[in-house]
Amino acid sequence: GETLGLSSSAYALARFYIAGLGRHPALADVALAKASVMACLQWVERYQWVVAESCPGWTSADMASALDAASGRLNETEALLSPAYVYPVYQAVVRESICGETLPALGWLVLLQALLGLVCLPVLSVLGSIFLRTVAEGRQFSRLCQEEHDVEGGVEQDFNPLYYAVYAFAIFEFIVGAVMYLAPNPSVVGRIVGTMLYGIGFFLMTNSDLIVTYFRMRYQRDRLRRNNAAFAKSVTEQASVLRELSMTAQSLDMINKRFGGDVRRAVKDVDRLSDVVKSDIRMACKSLVRLYLDKDASHVIASGAQLDQAFDLIQLVFGGVFRKDFDERAAALKEALGSSAKVRADRGIAEGKFAELQAMTLVEPDTRR
Repeated sequence: GETLGLSSSAYALARFYIAGLGRHPALADVALAKASVMACLQWVERYQWVVAESCPGWTSADMASALDAASGRLNETEALLSPAYVYPVYQAVVRESICGETLPALGWLVLLQALLGLVCLPVLSVLGSIFLRTVAEGRQFSRLCQEEHDVEGGVEQDFNPLYYAVYAFAIFEFIVGAVMYLAPNPSVVGRIVGTMLYGIGFFLMTNSDLIVTYFRMRYQRDRLRRNNAAFAKSVTEQASVLRELSMTAQSLDMINKRFGGDVRRAVKDVDRLSDVVKSDIRMACKSLVRLYLDKDASHVIASGAQLDQAFDLIQLVFGGVFRKDFDERAAALKEALGSSAKVRADRGIAEGKFAELQAMTLVEPDTRR
């Protein structure tokens, strides 16, 4: 049948207990069970001699005792479900506890909350405003941040209009819920909806400022996080720029001390030092390759795994010194060697040539050359 229709068990229970009509579904099952137990008792009394002959371990007295116990449990169940037992319990729990104590307590709670929200809070706001105006009279206060106040069209707005909107919506919902709650409504769904609207409207009306303030604080918190992230990124970028400027300042200071501020002399000396550094790097690369890779003393680095090991060795030694663009320079040199016809034909490259190319790659300002 339907869940709550005329043919449902819930409707039959309500009709049985409220109107005293119809039959209790559970009591009908209990009556059927009692009839079955009585039939079993009669069968045992009639055919007890058959049971004694067929099953010597069973006695008719034990079977009758078990059936009597089952019948007693069914009688207790029938008594518990009878209206004579249910009505006093319903009277004590529902009418006396809920209707007699809980509902009046809730009514007083709503009345006191309405008094606090509609009378006491506005009075407190007015008194607080008067107090602050009295304290601030004749004094000047500096504003910490202009962005703390909303300015629209050149006119300062110290009170956000969202507070008015939420409060107006709360009053409207409270009135609609109160009308639906207090007006006679035979529909259970209507009373439930009215009660919910009544409670939610009252809650919004007494806490509208807190709700709007909560969402405004969430917005400001997210805004602060975005500003902090942007500030951290800016600080990182500025730190990188400061390191470069510090290195530039040290270089200029060294030029001023060593060359007396003569830039031309410094450029000539830099070119000389560049050649010296290139020569030192070439010798170091050649020694490293010969010491760690040239096991057969052929002075040739074979293409493939041995050439990759040579690049890894150079990176291990010079990667920390030329860490700014070492990977780009090494990749450019590896690509050039891979596309060289001579390296492919010889299936390798001489140690001295490899060391010279490494020195040129690391010292040369423009890798495209």
